[in-house]
Amino acid sequence: MHTSLCIAMEDDAFKSRTAVPLPVDAYVKRVDKLVREFVQRDLPALAAEGKEHDTASLIAALEEYLYVQNGYRAPAGWREMYSPYRTYFHHVVAQKVGIPATLASLYLGCVFRLKQQGILKEDVDVLLRPKGANFAGVTAPEAPWGVPAGSNVNRPAAAVACTPAMLVKLQLGSLKRAFWPWEWDDARDSGTLLAMEAAAYGAENRMNTAAGVVGIIQPTGRPFGDLPMATLATERLLALDGGVGFEARDLGVLLFHDGRYGEALELLEGFEAWKRDGGADAAPIFVGDVVNLGGSDAVLAAELQVREDEALDRLMLILRKRVLEETIALDDDEKRAKREKLENAS
Repeated sequence: MHTSLCIAMEDDAFKSRTAVPLPVDAYVKRVDKLVREFVQRDLPALAAEGKEHDTASLIAALEEYLYVQNGYRAPAGWREMYSPYRTYFHHVVAQKVGIPATLASLYLGCVFRLKQQGILKEDVDVLLRPKGANFAGVTAPEAPWGVPAGSNVNRPAAAVACTPAMLVKLQLGSLKRAFWPWEWDDARDSGTLLAMEAAAYGAENRMNTAAGVVGIIQPTGRPFGDLPMATLATERLLALDGGVGFEARDLGVLLFHDGRYGEALELLEGFEAWKRDGGADAAPIFVGDVVNLGGSDAVLAAELQVREDEALDRLMLILRKRVLEETIALDDDEKRAKREKLENAS
């Protein structure tokens, strides 16, 4: 929970350039107040039934308190999911509508406080149900729910037990998608292909290429498309992945659009080396809001992969050319500066 608030605080400072930090402590106190009211209002009824230390009963009461009495809920549909206002912890606490990952952070925060107070005697698994490939099986986002740790009761096969690290990744992934300046392929859970093709073929078609610092020239708009904010979210995801993997590819493409060619080339060369070494085959599938399976159409998935490989090859050539040109220009500047220094000294 605290990490979620720190993400919001850093993003708020980065976006607004304000010297006044987001009041993290105030939102922590709001969660403290939620738990305090739950203990004061709902625990006596459980105690009267002799269930104040029964984990399953406490979980049911906590969920009734959060989702019924206080009205916390997941968005009505998946499209509404990908908004900063449904992802940042402070917005969710205030507006009471949030993506399952942020609601799960709130849920875990409540569980942690109840355990600290000795009210919960057992660990609790907080569960999420991810959306299937091509939206299969689940028609709307679901709020997280809890079960006694290790219990199979109310634990469908598709449910995933949350960890704090997983929730941070899910929130960052939602922010990345919310700020991603290009259209997003729901079937593949990625917006990389269009961004990569815009970089590789931008000289032929200016659509979908960067215009200034934030905007992207595109035929269809993105409500929150923001290149620097998408870059910030992707940088964090890459750091959580240990500096290697698919996030290195995505960050490299973003940095190209931002004109940071040397950094982009380094990241994309590292990504290609990681793939050659079998990293992509060995990488675990991280269970997110959409299962990244490339869709159910194997032929289409193969065609899209070919397009991505071709665009990446072309982009690498463009980057190597631009980095070489920058190096030559830098060498020329250094030689000119040295020559002028010698001339002035004489």
